[in-house]
Amino acid sequence: MTTPPAPNFDHSRDTRSQGDSRKATAAVGPPTVSSATSTPRRRRSPSKATAARHHSTTVMREPQFNLDALLLDIARSDLNDSQARDAMRKLAMRVTRCTGVAHIIRDPQNVWQLNPAHVTGRVALQEALGEAFADRCNEVFLGDGIQSQPVPGKQETVALLAPVRSRSAPAELLVVVVANKDAAKLVSPVKRIVVAIELWLKNVQERQSHWKLQSLAALSELVSRIQRSDTVQKAAENAVNEMAACLECSHVAFGVITGRKMKLLAVSGVHKMDRGSETSRAFRDALRESQTRDAAGLFPAVEDDNNHLLVAHRQLATTVHGEAICSQPLKSDDDELVGAWLFVGDREKVLHPRLAQFVSAASPKVATSVKLLQRAQRTRLARAVSFLQNKVSLFTRLMIPIAIAAVVVLMLMPVTYRVRCNGVAEPVARRFAVAPFDGLVVSGFAEPGDIVQQDEVLAEIDGRSVRWELSGVTAERRQSQRQREIELASGNIPKTFLAEFENERLASQEKILQFKRDHLQVKSPIDGVVLSGSLERAVAASITTGQVLFEIGPLQPIKVEIAVPAEDIAQVETGHEVTIWIEGQEDEPLAGKIARIHPRSETRDARNIFVAELEFPNKEERLRPGMKGSVRIDCEQRSLGWCLFHKPVNYLRSRLTWW
Repeated sequence: MTTPPAPNFDHSRDTRSQGDSRKATAAVGPPTVSSATSTPRRRRSPSKATAARHHSTTVMREPQFNLDALLLDIARSDLNDSQARDAMRKLAMRVTRCTGVAHIIRDPQNVWQLNPAHVTGRVALQEALGEAFADRCNEVFLGDGIQSQPVPGKQETVALLAPVRSRSAPAELLVVVVANKDAAKLVSPVKRIVVAIELWLKNVQERQSHWKLQSLAALSELVSRIQRSDTVQKAAENAVNEMAACLECSHVAFGVITGRKMKLLAVSGVHKMDRGSETSRAFRDALRESQTRDAAGLFPAVEDDNNHLLVAHRQLATTVHGEAICSQPLKSDDDELVGAWLFVGDREKVLHPRLAQFVSAASPKVATSVKLLQRAQRTRLARAVSFLQNKVSLFTRLMIPIAIAAVVVLMLMPVTYRVRCNGVAEPVARRFAVAPFDGLVVSGFAEPGDIVQQDEVLAEIDGRSVRWELSGVTAERRQSQRQREIELASGNIPKTFLAEFENERLASQEKILQFKRDHLQVKSPIDGVVLSGSLERAVAASITTGQVLFEIGPLQPIKVEIAVPAEDIAQVETGHEVTIWIEGQEDEPLAGKIARIHPRSETRDARNIFVAELEFPNKEERLRPGMKGSVRIDCEQRSLGWCLFHKPVNYLRSRLTWW
């Protein structure tokens, strides 16, 4: 099938358009003053009547040799609306030597509007745009010829109102503000300018109709290719390759929504995609951004201020070295979001308004076709069954029931249900070496993991302050004893009692200081291994009474705590056989039986577990606190099918009982 001509967004005619624009701009430049009007100062200036006749002659003669040619060039050019109208107004200014030229356009509410952008020169009509002037504009537009309207506040100035008629454009009047005495002479050139404007509007309408016809043919062919595809993947590949060829884009990407995620299906020119590559991720992120924004996007931004937020589009442009990107969500006719597609290419082609119009018009049709194809496409299971029916022989078909029966018998075979979990070695008891009093640590002699004996020194406390204080207290006590003897000899009984009480207080304080002096070393209370605590770097560190300096645990016996998953706790009981493989000692596994199961569950590593314990004599001291390993618990015998599928079945039972 021959592909119909696609909408052409090529700017190959820009050279001629620019030439026409330059020609029109040159034609509508500032008027040239003839040598006849330049008079030396020594000569007598002409009279006012002579100057008026000369001005009118110049006005009528200058455009006769080039006005029609310039108007025809502008009418045939590819200038946009503002450029063409501006060129026409400047040409009217040059030809008529008027004060100002403007376009008055009637909006859908039948109100005549004067846009400041449609004014060249000085047009003092803003105050005149009232109800009376609107009736006058309607009368002129419905009439046959050019009519004049006095300008408020200027008696010698009139406005020539010329109707501009077009089938596709709204009602319009060309307003030329001229002197009252020249109005009759300028009707003919104004009429020719109006004819040129109508010719330009007709050419614009013809080009627009031709483009719409090409777009409709291309869209029909695109939808037809999608509907003839067997799968959505094939339809996406056909769509991107067709659009890349028609719109002359370097890359076209197509994605559909699967669940709630955007899935990249095809990129033009790519037969097999590497979905983990950086380029694929960049295309996928740009499609997701289009899905999130739920609106058309253009990068770089043209008019929409929100387009500067297209971060993924900018990253895609950097990755594929594209100048511009246009993206559009694919919404079906019932406003359901099906996917998205995007176009990468040259700036002048991708950012052209016609490409955006075509993509916006084609998106609902393409989305509806893809949606219908998704519904009609067979599932993977159906395709797999069809493939097997075509490929599998008769003998294989007969063997399938036999294989199913064998699998059923195998599932009924009894086996020992085993629970796999983790375990950690922990001491049976824990003892703590604490600070006997407040002070400063001189040095520490033990590290976590060290094996220590009972009464082995673990740390030493600074005793200088204790000894100094003890010496002072001893001296004070001797002084109090001497004072008591003196008071007793003097017969002063009250002071004798006071001195005796002071002696007892100092004696008690002396005993406390002697205790501190005799216990400056922190010793291990038991034989075992240091579990926590280190004073290696804590020189001159301050400690308080009762502060835990070291935690010590015995090595014999030692227990293993097993983290039984909560979903398997119903199958585990005390007395079940346990096999433990300690990390680093897998060649000699440990065997035992569960002695105790904690009744309360705990949370470890974000999992809900129950702790089961068993003890080992550990005479060879192979186990150390903190050692981890893998644990296998041998539970009761169950069928193989129950062992394999009871967890998913229980999950479905707990989740599918909402009715």
